[in-house]
Amino acid sequence: NLVLNSAGTTTHQITNDTLGVTTTNGFQTKCYTSGAVQLWNYEDNYIAVGTNNAECVRIDKDGNVGIGTTAPTRGALEVSSAFNALSTGNGQLSVLSTDSFAIDKGGNIVLGGPVSAADTTRSFASVAGLKETAVDGNRAGYLSLATRSGTGLKDLEEHMRISSTGNVGIGLTDAGHKLTVKASQVAGEPVCWIHNNNNIADTDGTVISAVNDGSDAEVLHVRTNNTTYNGGTSLMLVRGDGNVGIGTTSPEDSLHIEGGPATVSTTQLTIEGR
Repeated sequence: NLVLNSAGTTTHQITNDTLGVTTTNGFQTKCYTSGAVQLWNYEDNYIAVGTNNAECVRIDKDGNVGIGTTAPTRGALEVSSAFNALSTGNGQLSVLSTDSFAIDKGGNIVLGGPVSAADTTRSFASVAGLKETAVDGNRAGYLSLATRSGTGLKDLEEHMRISSTGNVGIGLTDAGHKLTVKASQVAGEPVCWIHNNNNIADTDGTVISAVNDGSDAEVLHVRTNNTTYNGGTSLMLVRGDGNVGIGTTSPEDSLHIEGGPATVSTTQLTIEGR
C-alpha cells in the first residue's frame, strides 16, 4: 500500500525529464482538506482509463470524453459500442431513473442552453421514456417529446406522445388511434396543413387509401360538431367502393347528395363555371 499524507493538501506528481519537473509539468493528483480530489494533466494530451488491459474512457486535450472510442470528435461526449437489438431492451446509452416505480417516471434527457447573459442553463426541450401505468411489474412505456414556450413561468410542456401500442398523439396524452391531432387554434389558423412543395409532374399532394374496397369501408369521412372520431354530424363520406356521400353515410351512387328539400331560396347543388 502507498499512502501519501500531509497536514494540508496532499499532492502526488508523476512526470519525467522530457516533460519537466516543475509543479506545472506531468500529471498530478490532489487531495484537498475539504475532501475534494483532483486529477490534473498539465500536458497538451489526453487522459485514459482502462480495465482488463483495455482502454475504456478517454478525455482528450480539448475536454471531449470518449467511452469506447479513443477519438471523441463528434461532441463533448461520444459513446461507441456494438449495436444492441431493440428486442434486448438495451442500447449504447441508458438513462434510468432511480425513483420507486410509478406512472410517468423514467429516463429523461433535457436539451437547452443560455437565453441571456445572466440565464445560461435554461432547458428548451426534452425527450423522455416513461412508465405508462402504475401497475407493479407492468413494463409498458411511452415516449414523450416536450418543448418550452417563449413566455410565462411554465417550464417544459409535453406536446407529442407515442404510446406503448404505437399510437401517436399531438396535443393530447391519451391518443386512441394511430395518429390523433388535437389543438385549440386561433381564428384563421388550421389545426393541420398538409402541403406538397415539390412542383413536379405526376407527384401526389395527399394520398388517403384503404385496403378494403367495399361499401363498408370509410376511406375518408369529414365530420363536424364532434368530440369523438365517430360523433357529431357527417358532412362527407368517401367509401371504399368509390361512392361519395354528402349529407348521407349511405351513398347509393358515385355522388349522392342528400339534404333538406330544395326551395326557391335553397339548393342542394350549385355548379358554376366561366
